[in-house]
Amino acid sequence: MARRNSYQSILGDSWHDGSGRVRYSFLDADMPGYNRAVDTDGDGIQDAWRVGGGRVSFDNDFSMTASEQAMALQAVAAWNEVSGVNLQPGTIAGAGVGDVTFASTEFRDRYLFGFVSGFPDAEDLGETPSRAGDVWINRNNRDQFLAGAGDDGGPVYGHTSWNTYLHELGHALGLHHPNENPSNPRTSNQYTVMSYAAHPEERGDGAQKQAFPLTPMLWDIEAMQELYGANTTTRTSDTVYFGDGGGTRGALEYQYATNADNARGMQVQGEDGRYRDVILTIWDAGGQDLIDASGLTTDSRINLRPGTYSLIGEINDNIAMAAAVRQEGAVINFIEDAWGGSGNDRLRGNGADNSLLGQGGRDRLLGGSGNDQLDGGTGRDLLVGGKGADVFVFSGGSDRIRDFTPGEDRIDLTHATGITDFQDLSDNHMRSHNGHVVIDDEDGDFLILRHSALDDLSAEDFLL
Repeated sequence: MARRNSYQSILGDSWHDGSGRVRYSFLDADMPGYNRAVDTDGDGIQDAWRVGGGRVSFDNDFSMTASEQAMALQAVAAWNEVSGVNLQPGTIAGAGVGDVTFASTEFRDRYLFGFVSGFPDAEDLGETPSRAGDVWINRNNRDQFLAGAGDDGGPVYGHTSWNTYLHELGHALGLHHPNENPSNPRTSNQYTVMSYAAHPEERGDGAQKQAFPLTPMLWDIEAMQELYGANTTTRTSDTVYFGDGGGTRGALEYQYATNADNARGMQVQGEDGRYRDVILTIWDAGGQDLIDASGLTTDSRINLRPGTYSLIGEINDNIAMAAAVRQEGAVINFIEDAWGGSGNDRLRGNGADNSLLGQGGRDRLLGGSGNDQLDGGTGRDLLVGGKGADVFVFSGGSDRIRDFTPGEDRIDLTHATGITDFQDLSDNHMRSHNGHVVIDDEDGDFLILRHSALDDLSAEDFLL
């Protein structure tokens, strides 16, 4: 992608370099003194506050409702999770407000979603209350308050109202619109929540129906990590994304395609009762992790390489892997393993030791540079190990191995029926055909080693 469209296009100033903290608070009944009182009707009597580019009547309530506060806290957690910004509740001594202050009220402009009063000012951090970092939400925008969303109405996760909180808090922490052209479709929210343009496959729907990113996206995470450093404590143990990993693999995250309930595929239900497609970026700082799409019947395209996009569910390029972050020369945010479902899946590994499982369907498994295990499952599959000492698992069906290297790679035949040992394999189940080696079992399933010779194979090349 063009450099001018990269994460650098949204970079601004930061509150600190990753070694500090940013206090946040919710505005109560007292407007901070840095917002000036004004006379709006010329009668000589001050009757409103000037807030950013708008005005708030003295009669307006500007404290957030419970549902608004909950959504703001969810946005705080989302940005903390990927970066070292270190947002913490608190106020500046004697000021009654934090460095970042959340508030909402009814502005006259019904099309206004929200805004920030100013970008970060590191000189004021923790010392001087200022407009910088104040996040305002417009209750007068019909897309912000939805019927059925909590007891008091309010924003809905995955909806445009949620995106307002994620977007505006991004501004408050130092992110700008991409190339200061937020409506450019080439910089959609597939890449950054700082864009106004919808994901390419969501553009046909109105704002109420569209799916919006559930997390900061690829460029957002890169930019925030450049400003504040990476949060290296996020999900450092084994984690299973989307499915349940068979219940034995680790903590569960983003459970939108569990084996127990996959009828709707990769969708999330908001408090408004509507299901929306899932769009998110995975940031994971450690552990032996798994993307489990085994509950899906749709074709998955899972790419484990950092900085790439996958198709998991109903729309293309909806799941991104965060760009690589290295400590002491090693990438810390690899996702190691991936499982496909019953569709025709494509799984691609990365620089870690990957375990790729295709399961049903006609799958294509591509290992990376590590020592990988590739198992196509029961369909007609293509297995490509790539670099490293790889293990190819034959689980039935009709598979092809493109790059088997004798003496380095191995073939696991423990699932093949009727093959007792290497002598039995050589005598009864392995033959040469048109420059390839063909292995079959008693069920009639077969495996083809492309461009291989029988004389190059030995017992050490097989697991039986």
